[in-house]
Amino acid sequence: MSPIVRTLVLKDLYLARGIVFASLVGGVLSLALMPWSIVAFFVGVTSFMVVLIVLNVALVGVSVTGERKEKIALFVLSLPISTTQYMVAKVVSSLIAFLVPWALLSVGCLVLFDSTPIPNGLIPVSVALMVYMVFYFCVLLAVALLTSSALWSGVVIVAGNVGINFVIQILLRLPSYTANGKGETAVWTAGIVAFIALQLVLGAVAIAISLFIQRKRDFV
Repeated sequence: MSPIVRTLVLKDLYLARGIVFASLVGGVLSLALMPWSIVAFFVGVTSFMVVLIVLNVALVGVSVTGERKEKIALFVLSLPISTTQYMVAKVVSSLIAFLVPWALLSVGCLVLFDSTPIPNGLIPVSVALMVYMVFYFCVLLAVALLTSSALWSGVVIVAGNVGINFVIQILLRLPSYTANGKGETAVWTAGIVAFIALQLVLGAVAIAISLFIQRKRDFV
């Protein structure tokens, strides 16, 4: 990583610090609600998902869309840096800013499940749902990097938010959940593992495609 790319990554992480901190606070408060009652559990889960969605949209909005709107990207590209290097810096900083709080909150969620009466059988489904957030983030980031159109970013946000409901329904209908979801042991079936792996692969492919297309643009 060149010094200027490293500097851009550090700059983006510095600007994202408020969003990251707020997401951690909101996530911890959401987790704190879950063990109290059935109603509190569902409120906590919903709030937890909302925190990750807001983190997702806010990071992309500030780091990528916001820079374009404020013409900061044009200034940066006037420096001795290629568009591809600029995009790599955005991908690296955005992934760090999202994945660090996401990982901390995800681990906190799993620890909570394991140390409270909440059934451990929910852990595989919860992990699959949290990985969906990573996939959602990667697609939104890839689209924002490729186009300045607010329409396309809006389409991804709406699709991502609506898609959560379908993902939840798919996961709750899996035989592994119906058989083990309320048990005290987390059972990792082939279906759950494949679902998680597919989301990670598709997220990585989305980022790779955006970088490949930008590299072709630079070449042309």
